[in-house]
Amino acid sequence: MIKQVVIVLLILHCGKSYSQSYSSTGNNLIGRFSTGWSYYSQGASLTPQLSAISSYGMLNYRVFDAEKQNIRYQWRIDFYEKDALASTQTLDRSAQFDHRFVIRQLYGSYSAAGGEIKAGRLIPLSTNLDAFPINGFAAENLLFAKHYRVSAFGGKIFDEYDNRIEGLGYNAGASVAYEDKQYMLGTGFSSEQLRLTKLSKAYLFGEYRPKEQWRLSSKNQYSLTQSLLGYSQNSMYYRFSKILSARTYVEYHDRRAYAPSPTDSLGWDRYFQTSKEMIFGGSIRYQVFQLNRIGQMDLLPAFKKRVGNDGLTYGSLQINYRNFFYYRFNTGLGMSYMSNQWLNNFKVNTFWNKDYLKGQLDVTAALTINSYTWNTQTASSNKLTSIFSTDVNYRPTSSWNIAGGLFEEFGNATDAHLGFNLRISYSFR
Repeated sequence: MIKQVVIVLLILHCGKSYSQSYSSTGNNLIGRFSTGWSYYSQGASLTPQLSAISSYGMLNYRVFDAEKQNIRYQWRIDFYEKDALASTQTLDRSAQFDHRFVIRQLYGSYSAAGGEIKAGRLIPLSTNLDAFPINGFAAENLLFAKHYRVSAFGGKIFDEYDNRIEGLGYNAGASVAYEDKQYMLGTGFSSEQLRLTKLSKAYLFGEYRPKEQWRLSSKNQYSLTQSLLGYSQNSMYYRFSKILSARTYVEYHDRRAYAPSPTDSLGWDRYFQTSKEMIFGGSIRYQVFQLNRIGQMDLLPAFKKRVGNDGLTYGSLQINYRNFFYYRFNTGLGMSYMSNQWLNNFKVNTFWNKDYLKGQLDVTAALTINSYTWNTQTASSNKLTSIFSTDVNYRPTSSWNIAGGLFEEFGNATDAHLGFNLRISYSFR
């Protein structure tokens, strides 16, 4: 542990020195680091690490193009480390978690054609194709002929819990989209092999935005290997006025098209009685009032319905109030009802938020109460689970941030359960 602290301090010191020495050329070196401790009491928890220290870091060195005033080259590394101080016990002692250090990304990139070309260990930036983290390359959002956006990626899938180079399989794909002021339309293809599962997928996606107040978007995946429509996700956003906006969506999912094949462990498809489902729902944001002498109040009702997998019904209403005068604070009250094949759950939640020291200190307290009954053939009694939590965030300077949280879970559905976390973060530019 002492060795880790020394390494972090050295990195912070060197990072600060480099960032100052290059400040005249646009801050070539930037970085973010954080380390924290989390603790969960034994209770009835399924958490694999009851007490652990985790650290996250990012270093990004950039070379600027003075003429174009953009980034020409850059090298980036993202990593995390976790050390367990106390773990839950399992029958397999050899499977106990102790230490993990993983490099999430380590790549170099070159800016070209309004986009970026990357090589190394990376997570492809793709909003239109499904992609695994890979050891390989990616070309992202390259612009051709003023209207065509092209992206491509390929490489070995790497294990997010290990630094092995050989990977778990391969993943490759490419897409092209035509962009205009009012619409975007594109298509793509990907091929993957994850352990014993091989899939080839085709994609069709697009967006229509004729005016600022409304837009339509759609993303669809078709499995060529299984001749199945994997999913179709469609949404519409409409802004009636400054105080009222609405969003609706319709989705179709067939889990046979993208779930992994059965292995020694439980797969997604083993949790569901059927493979297909249709989901539709929406939400509304309505500003009841905004007055300098009263404050601002917003209403956010939402609804969701799933047909398939034995169905699901969900409805909620959230009321948020922001006080502008004298004693500034934010508060809210919400309630929701959810029913599916397992349980019927009614939830009430409330929160209070306030900042101090001219915004440097932020404090939030919240309470959530869940009352539910199991959907079983026999009579099931009411169960109650309540969680009280408080979070504090302190930012003494623009570089340092200290955050802490505490929660207590209680009720007749589980044993009393306590959690605590503390994290210190540092960033430089």
